[in-house]
Amino acid sequence: MGKNRKIIFSLLIFITSASLLSIVFINKEGVVSKNIESDYWSKRINGCNDKTLVDTGEVLEHTYECLKSTIWDAVSTKSFANFAKAAEPIMANDIRYEYVCHIPGHDLGKDIIEFYKYNYKEAILDMSYDLCGGGFVHGIYDVWGNEKHEISEWVKIGDYCWEAIQVRYSACADAIGHSGYESSDQSLKDAMLICDAQQEEMIQTPCSVGAFMQAYFPQSTKLKKERAPKVMPEKDWDGIIHFCDSVPFQNFGAKSGCYYGGGWVLGNIIYFKMQEFRSNVNQDEFTSTPEMDKEVLRLIDIAINSCITSSIGRSDNIYKGCIYIMLARMPLFFYMGGNDKFIDFCKTSVAKLDDDMFLECIASGHEHITPKNMRDLMNRYPSLEGVMVRRGLSLPPL
Repeated sequence: MGKNRKIIFSLLIFITSASLLSIVFINKEGVVSKNIESDYWSKRINGCNDKTLVDTGEVLEHTYECLKSTIWDAVSTKSFANFAKAAEPIMANDIRYEYVCHIPGHDLGKDIIEFYKYNYKEAILDMSYDLCGGGFVHGIYDVWGNEKHEISEWVKIGDYCWEAIQVRYSACADAIGHSGYESSDQSLKDAMLICDAQQEEMIQTPCSVGAFMQAYFPQSTKLKKERAPKVMPEKDWDGIIHFCDSVPFQNFGAKSGCYYGGGWVLGNIIYFKMQEFRSNVNQDEFTSTPEMDKEVLRLIDIAINSCITSSIGRSDNIYKGCIYIMLARMPLFFYMGGNDKFIDFCKTSVAKLDDDMFLECIASGHEHITPKNMRDLMNRYPSLEGVMVRRGLSLPPL
């Protein structure tokens, strides 16, 4: 679901403005300048949603056109920073809305880069926010990936991302991996080498994750229609991870990101398998049956074995990142059944691993759990804050 944005590291710094802002809208009558109160974007964003809907697919269908129009108005009126400021608390407390808003952001990529007259640096700097899985900046990189580029150009486009995240964190680095995969004629190995060429480790790692994501679960509406997700059978899961053993990496960041990306893919395969299981028992997304609990734990155990048994083995603790990211992609009931149930899931999932993996599992729920519930978990387990800081995850507000 395109949701790896807090997988590697996360820091939220939003550009604020005065409560009154001046923006320009273009309508049928022409250009109209208005002073609009600071809650304008909150009303627009909330107006697209219907909280009575109970399924992510329904939320996407209901919100897509309205949310896409709202995002475009924010971009084309140079008010995206204010849109992002308004959207962040709304999305933080509505996980399904956060998931689906990634898609219209992706799909606006061509419009956005044309609006910026193909000035990739300016567009990436303006659109890089840790919001909606970074779909807005992902769409820009989608356009970049439609053409072939020299390695030096890939380094430059990566440097733009690095510059952007010095201002505020954004999931722009995994978008480099997405576009590298497409530009390389869908060669996962070549995309990994593009990531390996990046100058900063904090770009290399999520870039490799993004390449893996694109190979198995592309996110734009166009590619979703053209390519079915690769939900590989369990007997092939080891091979997903073992692929990374064959890539001649020169840099640890890209190498570790490859194994993390394999974990992301395994987690999403489990998610898709459990969606099918859920539909068969007619269960909503936030709760589960005992049969669903048993099945998700069975699949997690297989995935953990795949993360551990590659030739990388336990060296450099890379396997822990593979497991951590896999656990961050579980079906929503894994995280949403209440903190006590989430704790039980984590205890059972990592029972055969080192003790520190329990807190890694708890931290992996960061992007799915409300700030209030995450703060409760941190109060129960004071050491959790250190794990989150080490993983680069933003701390929930007090």
